[in-house]
Amino acid sequence: MDAVCRELGWRVDVVTTRSVPTARAAVRIIGAGNPSDRLTRQVLASDVVLIAVPDSAVAGVAFELAQLGGSEWNGKVVLHTSGALDSSALLALADLGAATGSIHPMQTFSGQGTPNLAGVCSASMGVRSP
Repeated sequence: MDAVCRELGWRVDVVTTRSVPTARAAVRIIGAGNPSDRLTRQVLASDVVLIAVPDSAVAGVAFELAQLGGSEWNGKVVLHTSGALDSSALLALADLGAATGSIHPMQTFSGQGTPNLAGVCSASMGVRSP
């Protein structure tokens, strides 16, 4: 993933999960980023934030991020990866001026391992700009 991001001029900065060991594992898989076990203001240095959590946690994470950055979200892009939710799950950030939406691969996930996403298209829907 990092190679594709680098080719497009992007850099993965911070990878946040529930624990440092899983954040480190995610960084190894992604190939870039600084592992963290909590949301910090470091995320505000990003232009684009991707929220990849279970559907039931998307709105809560958006609310936490909104509390963390306030008006600093103005002009940033925040996307979630839920195929079941629309951009309203990110309303707390949209209200602060972030452009919000969802993006997810057009691929099912069985929970039985990591699927090969090479060549899989992604869909974006419900993008809301400030």
